[in-house]
Amino acid sequence: MKTKKERLVKIVDLIKTHHIENHEHLLKLLDEAGYEVAQATLSRDLNSLRVVKMRDDEGKFFYHLPPEKENREEEFGQEATTSHVNFLADGFKSLVFSGNMGVIKTIPGYASSIAAIIDGKEIFEILGTIAGDDTILLVVREEVTRKEVAQSLIDIFPRLSNTIQLEDYP
Repeated sequence: MKTKKERLVKIVDLIKTHHIENHEHLLKLLDEAGYEVAQATLSRDLNSLRVVKMRDDEGKFFYHLPPEKENREEEFGQEATTSHVNFLADGFKSLVFSGNMGVIKTIPGYASSIAAIIDGKEIFEILGTIAGDDTILLVVREEVTRKEVAQSLIDIFPRLSNTIQLEDYP
């Protein structure tokens, strides 16, 4: 019987060597390699590897590994650190607020990955997110300032300090 770590190594290898657009394709490749994996297990594996969906030149989505998974397979299942998710900040375009809600605009294909990282960090200032393809709705705690939310986002994605100017938020 193959271990979880062996399965994760195989998933990384398949993502590196194939243009995989969906779960079904990845499940088929895993099955061909001798890994019998349930859909739910694959979803958990992709989440633990921090695999994101990106758009290719034709506008189709494909699985993409974060930089730390490209080269360091020994860290599978580890909590993502700021440096590991910071590359997603490149997809960030803007942040605006209305009442206790914020809207983040992103490059198409980035919103769900950014929102998943925000939700996974369980920061006090943000109750939760809802993501589309290029837009994230943030639900903000009522007693929290916009500047505190912006600072929390910079704490998660330090590269945002080049995009978000704290003085723009009261």
